[in-house]
Amino acid sequence: MRASTVFALASANDALVPNPDDLDAIMIKAKNIFQYVAHSLCIHSCLVMASVCAMVLVFGTSSALAFRNTDIVVIGDSQISVGSGRPMSRFFGNLAAACAPHVEIAGHRKALRNRSFGMLGIRATSLQSWTTTSGSAWNQLCRRDRRFGVNGTGWGTLKSRRFSIQVGRGAKYQFCSRRRYPIANMFAPGYYRPKVVVFYIGGQGAGRLAGNPARARRDVDRIIAALPRGTRCIHMPTVPIYSARRNRTRARAFRNIKAAFDRHPNRCATIAGFTPGAIGLTQGRRRFFQYGRRFDQWHPNRTASARYLQRVRPALCRALGKALASHVQAADRS
Repeated sequence: MRASTVFALASANDALVPNPDDLDAIMIKAKNIFQYVAHSLCIHSCLVMASVCAMVLVFGTSSALAFRNTDIVVIGDSQISVGSGRPMSRFFGNLAAACAPHVEIAGHRKALRNRSFGMLGIRATSLQSWTTTSGSAWNQLCRRDRRFGVNGTGWGTLKSRRFSIQVGRGAKYQFCSRRRYPIANMFAPGYYRPKVVVFYIGGQGAGRLAGNPARARRDVDRIIAALPRGTRCIHMPTVPIYSARRNRTRARAFRNIKAAFDRHPNRCATIAGFTPGAIGLTQGRRRFFQYGRRFDQWHPNRTASARYLQRVRPALCRALGKALASHVQAADRS
């Protein structure tokens, strides 16, 4: 994947609404609010003063840390930054309505209501990027892009002040301490605790996994070991690309990834995104890889991404409903 292609195209997207990224900004704001309240209202009681201060600080802290309690975290690659981000964001942002026609079990439909989501699209990343502490795969996730200074995009609760993000900068993106794998850093105590994590990854590193099921098992086993207790996961491959040859490699890799996740049926599910029908939606169809006059064979555009999402939506909705319902049931039992 060419980084120049990804970020030149990604920068053309609409900027997201500004949102503070770190606790310091919130705490400064909280301090200013408290000072205004204290002076303007002339608080006479130390007890009242302490109460107001506590309320302001709790409000600021909960706002800054809200992303850590996001219900659904989507971990993706550059397809999210380029073509898939907007359709995926609309889907997860209106999950109950989007899935209503596809989820038959009432308890599962109920579990889909009022769910928050956060989504990351990080350049040229693979499952290996999240399950190693060195090498080129780790560098794609954790090293600053020399040309653009950023290496991904954030959506939902994981959006930044700008459209683009750099992993390692800001409270939301601290995944790269070499003491642990990035996926273990994300789910370290006191950090992210989603109910479901969706891996929207399937292109980068396909050659490494296509002929080596053991490597797929290694990546998946490290993911499973890092998941917080009660968190479920779903793997959905990215949209098939233009090249038939490369899609065949990705399909073989997906079969090995699926087999690895299938060893953990109580924790994870896989969505079949490399069926002949799904591949036929985009493979060799140039109009689905056009961005104005530019042709990008690696990144299906929004139209192609929306068509792909529409095709996999029934399976994805059922998997999400089941995963969220099982989380609710586990919480009820505890």
